[in-house]
Amino acid sequence: MDDKLKKLRIKLIAMIMVIMALLIGIVFTSICVLDHQRSLNDVYGDLQSAIESSRTAWLESPEEAGSTKKGPHFEFGGGGKRSFIPISVYSFTDAGPFTLVSPSSPYTLSDEVLENAIQSVRDASDGNGSLPELGLLYAKRTIHDTSVVAFTDASSVSGWQELAQTLAIVGFCTLAVLFVISLIFSKWALRPIKEAWSTQQRFISDASHELKTPLTVLSANMSILQKNMDKTIASESQWVESSQEELANMRELVDEMLFIASASEASAQRPDATSMEAQDLSKLVGGQVLQFESLAFENHIEFDSSIEEGICIPGDHARLQRLVRTLLDNACKYSGAGERVSVHLFRKANEVVLEVANSGEHISEEDLPHIFERFYRADKARVRENGSYGLGLSIAYDIAREHGGQLSVASSPEEGTTFTVRWAASPSAC
Repeated sequence: MDDKLKKLRIKLIAMIMVIMALLIGIVFTSICVLDHQRSLNDVYGDLQSAIESSRTAWLESPEEAGSTKKGPHFEFGGGGKRSFIPISVYSFTDAGPFTLVSPSSPYTLSDEVLENAIQSVRDASDGNGSLPELGLLYAKRTIHDTSVVAFTDASSVSGWQELAQTLAIVGFCTLAVLFVISLIFSKWALRPIKEAWSTQQRFISDASHELKTPLTVLSANMSILQKNMDKTIASESQWVESSQEELANMRELVDEMLFIASASEASAQRPDATSMEAQDLSKLVGGQVLQFESLAFENHIEFDSSIEEGICIPGDHARLQRLVRTLLDNACKYSGAGERVSVHLFRKANEVVLEVANSGEHISEEDLPHIFERFYRADKARVRENGSYGLGLSIAYDIAREHGGQLSVASSPEEGTTFTVRWAASPSAC
C-alpha cells in the first residue's frame, strides 16, 4: 500500500507541476510578446515622427517647403516616460543617390550597411519594416519622387529579452516553491485515502479472523460426523447443535457487516434532517426499555429509567431503534447481579440527550479511545461467551452520526460506564 500511495503521490505532484509550468509559461510568454509588440509600436512611431519632423528638409515642392505647418518633434526632460533611440534619416530618388537628411545628426550608418539597407528598402512599399540580416528597423514614406527612410538599431526593441530572463528566474523560483507546497499538500491530501485503506484492510483482516473460528468449528464437526456415519443423528446431536450455533453466529456477523455497509452508504448520502420523517424518540426508547426490563429482572440487575415525554427527532425508525437497543444490550451484558442499569432521555438547553449507564466493570483508559472501532472489544475473554463481535458500538456510533448526533462514552471505577447520545434540539412535531 505504501508503494501505491507513493506512486500516486508522485503522479499528483507531477500533474500539479506540469499544469503550473504550462500556466506560468503561457502567462510569461504572453507578457514578453506583449512587451515586445509595445516596444515595436513605440519604435515605429518614433521613426514616423522623425520622418515627419524632417520633412521640410527633403520636400522638393516649394509650396511644401515654404509651408508654416510644423510636424511632430522630440522633447526631453520633465520626467517624461519616453526613452530616446538612435535614428538616422536618409532620402533618395528612384534613380538618384541617397543623402543624409540631417547632417548634424550624431547617428549615421556605415557606408556598407547603408548601401545594403537602401538597396533592400528601395523597392519596398511605404510603411514600417525590418532588416534582420542588418539588425535594423525602418520606416519609409514617399512624396512625389523622393523617398525618405528612417533607420534605427533593432536592439531598440530587445528589452523583452532581459524581461524574459527575469521572468524565467521568477518562474523557476515559483515552481520550486510550488514543488515544496505540492509535497506538503499531496501528503495531506492522500492522508484520508491512506486512513481509509488502512481501515478497510483492518476490517477485512478482523472479519476474516472472526469468520475463521466458526468455520474451523464447522469443519471439525463435519469431520467428526463423517467418521461416525454409522451412528444415529441423536447420538451425534452435540456436533449438530454446535454446528447450528456456529452458523447462527456467522449469520449474525454477516448481518452486522451488511448493516455497517448500508449504514456507511446511507451516511454518505444522508439527506438533510429536515427531509427525514419525525420519530417519537420518547416512545421508541420507552418500548426498548420495557423489553430489557424483563431481561434485567431475570439476571437480578437493578433497572431504572426516566423518559421525558414528547421528544421527537427526524430520522429512520429502524436505525434509531437499533441504536437504542445496542446501548441497552451492551449495558445489560456488562452488568452482573446486584448491579444497576439506568436510562435517561431528556431535553437540556438546545439538545436532546439520551444516557445509558451501568455500574458494572468500567472501561480502562487505554480502551476508551478505541471503543467505537469495529471489531474492538475491551473484554476479549467474554467475546465467545456473550456472542459479541465488537461491531455493535461501531454501528451505534454510525447511526448516531447519520442522524446528526454524537455518541460518546465516559467510564470510571466510581461512576461505572455511561454512553451519551446528543442531538441538536429539533422543532419536529410527532
